[in-house]
Amino acid sequence: MTMKPSISIVVLFLELLALAIIDISFSNRNTHLNCIESEREALLRFKQDLNDPSNRLTSWSGDGDCCTWDGVVCDNLTGHVLQLHLQNPHNDSEVRSFWSSQLGGEISSSISNLSFLSHLNVSNNNLTGRIPLSTQLLSFDASCFAGNELCGDPLPKKCTKTSNSMPNHDERGEDGDEHKVIWFYVSMPIGFVVGFWGVIGPLIFNRRWRYKYCHFLDFIGNKLYYFVKKCC
Repeated sequence: MTMKPSISIVVLFLELLALAIIDISFSNRNTHLNCIESEREALLRFKQDLNDPSNRLTSWSGDGDCCTWDGVVCDNLTGHVLQLHLQNPHNDSEVRSFWSSQLGGEISSSISNLSFLSHLNVSNNNLTGRIPLSTQLLSFDASCFAGNELCGDPLPKKCTKTSNSMPNHDERGEDGDEHKVIWFYVSMPIGFVVGFWGVIGPLIFNRRWRYKYCHFLDFIGNKLYYFVKKCC
């Protein structure tokens, strides 16, 4: 009879322990967050500038969670993209699959929108052009870009004017917007000068027009005065 209370306590302890384990495992399954929408769009724009003959980036599509895409590693708590592993899966250049697995094209400047990116590896592909100017990209090791036809920091190979003459889609859009803004501010003083002298110029040099214009303003002023006086 004296053993029953102790057995009940042990059973109760085991039940509480089981509930705690279930709760912890359930919480761990729900700590993973979907990727950030802006970062998912940045990855899709990055993919648009790439050639993928072996369909390595097939999973990079739709409205799904980009944290589940091949080569993408995210923070489970924040959902931010932390790493991109896009190196050629084959290391032997004498193997036929090495060449067919290469990603081609240019590195889109949209990758700069991945503010929390701490690792990028695109080595042994067939990428060309300038590496986008981005703080996090400049901090990566040059070996992460080896085996491509890339130029610019952090690589020792500097870009020539020829390589700079073909910007990617995002850079062309940014340059177009910048030119629109410049022409907007240039056209403002030109429009003011043309409009001012188109109206005031003839009045300065033509006495008859100046007289008629002043007479017209005086007539309009009187009309407004009597109208306001009548309404009040």
